Amino acid sequence: MSSSQVQLLAIARTLRDVVAPQLSPGAGRLAVMSCVRMLQRLAQPRPAAADSPALPLDDLPPPLRQALVGAVPRRLAEYEVPAENSAIDVGNAALMDAATAWIAGATAQDHVAITRLVDWEGGLQDAAEALHEKLEVPQPVHEDSGHVLDPQAVEAYFKARCGNHVRMTAFNQLMGGTSKQTALVSLEGAADLPADLVIRRDQIAETMSGSVVQEFPLLQIVYDAGVAIPRPLFLEPSAAALGRPFSASERLSGKSTASHFFVPENGEAAFGLAEQMARLHAIPVQKFAAVFGDAEGELTQNDSPECRRESLEKMREAWHRFVRTPSLTMTAAFRWMENNLDCADGPLTLVHGDMGFHNMLVDGKRFVALLDWETAHIDHPAGDLGYARPMIERMVPWQDFVARYREAGGQPVTARQVHFFGIWEILRINIQLRHVRELYESGATEDIRLGEVGTYYVPRFVHRISQHLRRALHETS
Repeated sequence: MSSSQVQLLAIARTLRDVVAPQLSPGAGRLAVMSCVRMLQRLAQPRPAAADSPALPLDDLPPPLRQALVGAVPRRLAEYEVPAENSAIDVGNAALMDAATAWIAGATAQDHVAITRLVDWEGGLQDAAEALHEKLEVPQPVHEDSGHVLDPQAVEAYFKARCGNHVRMTAFNQLMGGTSKQTALVSLEGAADLPADLVIRRDQIAETMSGSVVQEFPLLQIVYDAGVAIPRPLFLEPSAAALGRPFSASERLSGKSTASHFFVPENGEAAFGLAEQMARLHAIPVQKFAAVFGDAEGELTQNDSPECRRESLEKMREAWHRFVRTPSLTMTAAFRWMENNLDCADGPLTLVHGDMGFHNMLVDGKRFVALLDWETAHIDHPAGDLGYARPMIERMVPWQDFVARYREAGGQPVTARQVHFFGIWEILRINIQLRHVRELYESGATEDIRLGEVGTYYVPRFVHRISQHLRRALHETS
């Protein structure tokens, strides 16, 4: 590593091991850990050569082998950092360029070579992500006493709504979310409301998610269908009281004990998720027509391979406008999806869009509720299954999870559809993260948690796409 890389990692470790432990749980500690993860990505530490797979030159066609051997070395500094592709480094940047260009023009006869190349880059990503996991300590979401939401304004709102006799006995804002600002509120004397509730306000900076104004009617339908979510109480569409629209729901027992990439050892909760996912996917899609309007109505009627192909091309264009470094995985993923559009058929349902244990409440081993529905949309149910699969496999065997999902009434899906729509949903999230990164880099927001999005989350999601793609390529070889 260069001296600058060593220094960046030294700063990250100091913040992690010396500064963070001195801070009480809350916004300050979360901000420090966001800095730690960003510094690690900027430093781009590389695993030892013995832990990284070698380029399989002997398995490649002679013209490609010649192009790779003759690739002109490039300095990694010629790429913008942080890299979306955690496999790239100064030693393989030229190879990545040459192989990416070759995959883009490959034919069906080149399937084996593409598989070898994607396996190679995926192995590099496996090693890089394993190293990053060793360098960080997962931080759960904590309650915090530093209020981004004004507690006095919150209490004044409830007094105006329920009567001047109402008193707010507790207010704790949850720190860690990037799409909504969330607070736990306890009330005394509000006859028409539970004593403990949760309010969610739109972010001041526009992020990738929709507003609570669109989310709330969807929650009412999902709750009435028996899906385990907190009971929706009311929507305040006006910005007059708290500066932005907000909604309220009943507070349930349990905690969110995971992050996007770290999951609890809790098989019971995993099977609980399978059952709730099945219940969600059983809701007739027509119930959401008023929520999504004409645009989603057109999708449900015209979800043909041609429409999907057009959407895929738009995603490809958006991705290439976003990225700063080449990726064999992403080039091959777009190609594989284009060649497998025939599997993009079957039922359309409401999908959560960010189905992970970071968006769930668990009480001990018991699954309690699904949270945070701002990315929900109409699409194939395999999207939720594929998105969640990398996490689920750390908890229970995948086939057992699918079996529980089907037993609970889940939709029939094929393994190829799980790969296709898993990649589709992860890619959709990654493209949406572009807007968040642009907000931070343009200076529109100084929220370090939004800065972390482009640095930390994007390469981890690319690694998840690699996991799906490697399976898909081997299963069709």
